Amino acid sequence: MMYNEKLVVAVKSDGKILREYGEDVFIKFGSDYSLLIKNLNTEYKALVKVTIDGKDVLDGNKLIIDPNSSTNLKGFLSGNKVRNKFKFIEKTKDIENYRGNKLEDGLIRVTYRFEKSFMCNNFVYTNNIQNDFPNFYNTNISSANMLLSSNVDCSVRSENNVGITTNGDNNVNQVFNTGNIGCLDLIEHVIILRLLGKTESNKYIRNTVKIKTKLKCNVCGKKSSSSAKYCRNCGTCLL
Repeated sequence: MMYNEKLVVAVKSDGKILREYGEDVFIKFGSDYSLLIKNLNTEYKALVKVTIDGKDVLDGNKLIIDPNSSTNLKGFLSGNKVRNKFKFIEKTKDIENYRGNKLEDGLIRVTYRFEKSFMCNNFVYTNNIQNDFPNFYNTNISSANMLLSSNVDCSVRSENNVGITTNGDNNVNQVFNTGNIGCLDLIEHVIILRLLGKTESNKYIRNTVKIKTKLKCNVCGKKSSSSAKYCRNCGTCLL
């Protein structure tokens, strides 16, 4: 799970949290996934924007995450409903020829701001939908958001281990309420994860690495923890 400034973001697949190696998350091409976002701030709400492959996946809205609460975003938002799951696919030559390569391909970018620590007039929105999911915020009301540049290397790799996220299964039922949040702090924070379907040695990811998955060395057969990059016995690279 990637942590920064009291917010946690994790990629989940098959209901399990995936292991990160720095900002990299290795996931099998063709996998559906979701984004677990948790606000560790115990006092203030967080207003969260999510882009994947450079595309806003919240349909112009933002998520309101209550203090010490979390949400599992299952896919692309349309209005106040998730219509399709996130699906990570290989960026084949046909796809490259049709849509081209983008520097943001494979990147999950989560930007967020917290409420200010002093009282001010709240933005208030109606809440006509009853469900167990967090609120969302229509960004058409606010145009003062700052966008921060990223220090992550977004250059296109020589091998095609970076895939893209597309519409997955439409058998998903997630609905968000409209909600309210107080005046926002001027500081905007950012968390970036990069999805990879191949290793640096151009090998396909066959089994998605979860946080509890033991990695087996293909040279000596010994198992290491899922966080290990090299075999603890012989030193062979496990990825």
